Order: sequence, then structure tokens, then C-alpha cells
Amino acid sequence: MTDTKNRPDITLLAHRDKRAQSGYPWIYSNEIQMNPHAKALPAGSLVLFRDPTGRPIAQGFFNPHNLIAGRILSRNVARVINQEFLAERISQALDIRRKLGMEQYARIVHAEADRLPGLIIDRHGDVVVIECNAAGMSLLENQLVAAVRQVLNPKIIVIRNDSPARSLEGLGDERRVVFGQLDGPVEIIENGVTYLADPLNGQKTGWFYDHRANCARITSLSQGARVLDYYAHTGGFALAAAKAGA
Repeated sequence: MTDTKNRPDITLLAHRDKRAQSGYPWIYSNEIQMNPHAKALPAGSLVLFRDPTGRPIAQGFFNPHNLIAGRILSRNVARVINQEFLAERISQALDIRRKLGMEQYARIVHAEADRLPGLIIDRHGDVVVIECNAAGMSLLENQLVAAVRQVLNPKIIVIRNDSPARSLEGLGDERRVVFGQLDGPVEIIENGVTYLADPLNGQKTGWFYDHRANCARITSLSQGARVLDYYAHTGGFALAAAKAGA
């Protein structure tokens, strides 16, 4: 998408624009003038959001079929949404993880928290998994894959679009490798322990990075103890306990 001049307009209702104006990333369908023009737009359309007076306030994705009808991408209404834009946002998210020491094995992009609505990017070393849970982000897949290659330079990119959230956007499920060749599970290194994760056929994107701190805590609690892990799954907590010599 390179042209911002011909972008469709979506106007917010009077007295229903406060959240969008104050920085909230979503716009609900009951906050929008759902006229025939708006209802006819394809799911995931890039639109210009306007306040009740007609003043442009943001641009983003629009889906007339979802309660979360609007997802704000940028408050700069003139910004072109393309590979360069996506690469810039991914780079900014990567910088944050780098400062936290979580660059190679981490959730690099966490949707609205990183100002890329509906997008998950997990990095498993040289393997990157992309999950698009918004129709608009799915429509940008080609630019997104190019931006991921530009910023993260992975050997393999997997599209893992099978989250239940996709059904709310009118999207189907799909799993595929779009770059490189995946021969099976890949190694994940977390807290000094090596695990195996399956980005294509495992649960969700292959690994739960949100348990990093919890697994480290289990290691400290397991010193000199006998530990039984009833719900081992991929072994995150069990191997963390084993690291302590339990």
C-alpha cells in the first residue's frame, strides 16, 4: 500500500471518540458511523479514521464484521503503510528485547503492545514464526515477510495462522513455511537450558516465552529438592528443575 490520498474514510460517532482520541488502540463498532459505505468495505481495509467533526485522527485497519472494527496503526495520517513502515516498527520492538537480553529467543512483536495490531512474531534463533490475527495484517503478508527478512534475517519463516482469534476476523486457519526449509523441531535456549519446539505443528507458535521468569524461579526453588512435573508438555518447568540438580 503506497497511496494514502485515496484511503476510505471512517467517521466516529459524536461523544464516542474519547477512547480513540486518548490513545486507545481499538475502535469498537458502536463508536463508528456504520453507514452503507462503511459496511461495504472489505475486512482489513486500510482506512483513515476521522473524529465527529471530520478531522483525521489516525489510520489503521477496519473490519465492519467484528466488534473490534478499527485497529489503529499510526497517528500520523500521512504515513505510508508499507515494508519500510513494518520494518521500522519491528526494529523498534527488537531494540526493546535487546535491552532486556531477549534478542535471539523471544516474542519480538506482541501485537498492539508494539503498535502492530493483530501481529505476533516469535523468534526461535534462526527460525521466525509469524501469526496474523487481524484481517488487515494478513493482507500485508508479503510486505511483512519482506520486513522480517530485512530486520531479523532468519533462515526460516513460518506462517502459523491457526489462532481462534482469527475466526472473529473472518479468517481461516493455515500453517506453512514461506521462506527456507523446516525439517522438524528446532532448538530453543532459555535460562541456559536447551529445549525442542515445533513451530509448524506444535502448540501455538511453538513455545511459551512468557514463562521465562517462572522457569528461572523454579530453578531457584528446586535446589536440593525432588520435583514432580505433572504437566510437562515441552518440558519447560521440568528441565528448569533438573537444571538445579533436583
